[in-house]
Amino acid sequence: MKQFKSIPILFSLIYFTSCQKDISLLQNDEFKLDKSATSNITNLNAVITPNFNWETTTNILLPDGTNRILPWFSSSITAIPSYILADYHKADGWELVYNLCNTPGQLGQNYFILYNKFTGTLRTFYFLSDNVTSGSNGMWGISLNGNNSMLNNAGYFAIPMDVRTTNPSFISSNITNESIAKTINRGWNAFDTEFTYDNSVSQPLNFYISTYNKNIQDVTLSGDLNLNSSGTIVTSSSKNSWSDASTSAAKSVGEGAKSYVDDKLEKKANGSAIIKIALPLATSIISGGVSDIVNAGINLLFGSFIGKKSVPTSTTQKLEFKTQGTVSLNGTITGSEATNVSPVANLLVPGTDLSLVNNTIYPFYNKKLGVWNLKNAPKVLVSKTAYHVADGLDNNVYIRAVDIDASSIKVDLNPDVASEISSFTVTTNLYYYEKFNNSLTWNATSSSNILHYNQDQLIYDDGKNIIYKDMHSEYLYGPYPVPQTDPTQDYEEPSMQTNFIDNKYVVKVTVTLYPKSGYNPDPIVITRSYKPNYELVD
Repeated sequence: MKQFKSIPILFSLIYFTSCQKDISLLQNDEFKLDKSATSNITNLNAVITPNFNWETTTNILLPDGTNRILPWFSSSITAIPSYILADYHKADGWELVYNLCNTPGQLGQNYFILYNKFTGTLRTFYFLSDNVTSGSNGMWGISLNGNNSMLNNAGYFAIPMDVRTTNPSFISSNITNESIAKTINRGWNAFDTEFTYDNSVSQPLNFYISTYNKNIQDVTLSGDLNLNSSGTIVTSSSKNSWSDASTSAAKSVGEGAKSYVDDKLEKKANGSAIIKIALPLATSIISGGVSDIVNAGINLLFGSFIGKKSVPTSTTQKLEFKTQGTVSLNGTITGSEATNVSPVANLLVPGTDLSLVNNTIYPFYNKKLGVWNLKNAPKVLVSKTAYHVADGLDNNVYIRAVDIDASSIKVDLNPDVASEISSFTVTTNLYYYEKFNNSLTWNATSSSNILHYNQDQLIYDDGKNIIYKDMHSEYLYGPYPVPQTDPTQDYEEPSMQTNFIDNKYVVKVTVTLYPKSGYNPDPIVITRSYKPNYELVD
């Protein structure tokens, strides 16, 4: 067994930050309501989508003249799961964006669209009156025109704001109960699209909704979820077409998400749990809820996480997260069977300057979408100097410091969100993905000199994914140090210079929002994972 020496000087280097940063940012003049988001509409032919109180109105009139009960009321025609149907209240941040059901338009456009300003989720509801088409997995897509970063969190890793895509798309599976596949059903259907804030968007943008059915065997999950499990949602991004999906994720939502966490905390046949935490804490999480998950740092184990910390109880399961694993969507939109869902085009994206367009329908909620994003990729600082800590038979072991550059964490909060909250906090954590999706080289080749003696930091291991938490040092192989044989000399600690980095670090950024009085007071926790840039420092 190697014996390691303690080197206090290593961790007192002034350019490294602490392992966790809590920055309380109270609202100030920087976060005032963006007046451009409420520009006057000057087009005389404009129709603002009809507003209605979806919380109390039980029925809605469709363009074909039929009255349908809204999905969250008794006896509605829907297979939408209860955790979605229970989450529609204005007090929780939901706003009406479009009501095409009551807007003068075409038959079949049975859409109404809500948006949650505290989570950035655009939730689209559609009533299918026609026969259901074949295909066992319904996929929805929202596409934007222009060059923007509003859909930068479709995959496991979030993409910072300065990386913009031309005509981005967000693909999501239909949200249905666990007892059936995710097919688009007769009656009410729903799907979610997560928007990220882009401060550069001011010119009018349009979005488009389309859909198609995939056979269940054409959608492959490499992780430990399956499409028939409760709360499983597939998301993916595409630049120009369904077949060009570049990033993807399998998301777990609601009670299914809580069950997923509980299963990872329980010991398996080998006597070890996948999530490595102390037994009393694991027991508390299994019997508790979102607050316990966040307090234990479990939210940091996933690609992204959205949860509501219930006050005073902690058992409300309002959470969703992206699990390890990838999604493969085989085939193209032209090769997949079309649905009976009517597409819709040229809907104006809220929050842009509507005075610049001559359109026939405008959104009711007209403020900028998305809650926050990083302005740029975070940076990880790696010390060039590594200090000798142990003697080995063939190699000697050295250690060097690694940490997040605090100045690189530039969270840009949507001003329209800032006007609705009393404060928010930003927390960062540095995680190390030794293996991800069963690959040791998931982010290109890493140095073979890196050792992994930080077993006390191991937090997740399912065989295909090995994750370490709060990693702020690296152990390295190195040469034998110069012998220190003269007891009268005051030798410096043996060290060596390095010129390489290990690119398996992931920066976790958590923003916690505290809504103003009048809203549900439960804090909203949003965690995202970013691939960092690196810098070697003296």
